Amino acid sequence: MAGLFENPVWEDEVYQLEQTDPVLGGPPDLAQAKGFTNEPHRALANRTAWLKAEVAALAASSVTQADIDATAAILSGDITTLEGNIPSIIRNEMHFSATVDPDEANPTEVEGGTFNTVVAAVEAAPAGSFAQIKLLADKTYVMDTNIRQNNVATQLVKEGGGANPILDVRAVATATFNSLVGFTQNGLSSLETVDVDIQLPAALPDPSLPLSSSDSLLRYSPGGEISLTMQRGTITGGALFGLCSAHAGTIAKLSLFNVTLDGTIYGVTSAANGVSLVCPYTTTLLNGATLTEGGVIGTNVLQS
Repeated sequence: MAGLFENPVWEDEVYQLEQTDPVLGGPPDLAQAKGFTNEPHRALANRTAWLKAEVAALAASSVTQADIDATAAILSGDITTLEGNIPSIIRNEMHFSATVDPDEANPTEVEGGTFNTVVAAVEAAPAGSFAQIKLLADKTYVMDTNIRQNNVATQLVKEGGGANPILDVRAVATATFNSLVGFTQNGLSSLETVDVDIQLPAALPDPSLPLSSSDSLLRYSPGGEISLTMQRGTITGGALFGLCSAHAGTIAKLSLFNVTLDGTIYGVTSAANGVSLVCPYTTTLLNGATLTEGGVIGTNVLQS
């Protein structure tokens, strides 16, 4: 007795015998009306042969213990390399350093390199990092664009001998208001200056227009916090501009060490509209400078 011929292919369906099909054995060939009863068996036998071939192929390619050992050795080496790189990875991700030189013809604009503007250097720092931005002595840095600190602790620090670098902060006038260009902080951002002088505008760009609530170096953060620390520097200016603002419920933190405020400027503007923490130490106020605009000490102003 001959067996069915098996072809190792996957059959999409198994033939269902109908009541009108004649009961005929032999090799199935529906086109020739032969072997009707063996047609379902043929389809199932083909499927079984296909499955057997697939299982045999998998068995032939099975991973051996030697393969496992070789892969484990590679992974072990990769892990050892990663462990060695972790300090540098953390240093690069959590500490960002850059030097700003407005006269550099070919700034690299990468971590540890050079930038032409303060805004480009500050905004290049990754979120969550400490960014040390070095400003060269004897140079002036024009700040005519708002700077966004994306959850970054930024330090502007003097680099080299000579006079303090000057951050020349500009004001702009729209159709309705005068505004000061400034830093916008979010998350846990903070700003610190070390041996850097700040030059605020001496007058409004358009004296016929009022000064908007964007009137300080650090913009207010509605319902949030802003932080400014200054060590050894002179802030000059006028037109009632300020260093930071407590507008719209902002908690404004201002710490001054060996700093001089010279001109009709404020340490904190709109102090009555939020909470101000002011810590001046050996701070000198000249020519109309005031630590806070409004506010009441002990109510919404805490001052050392």
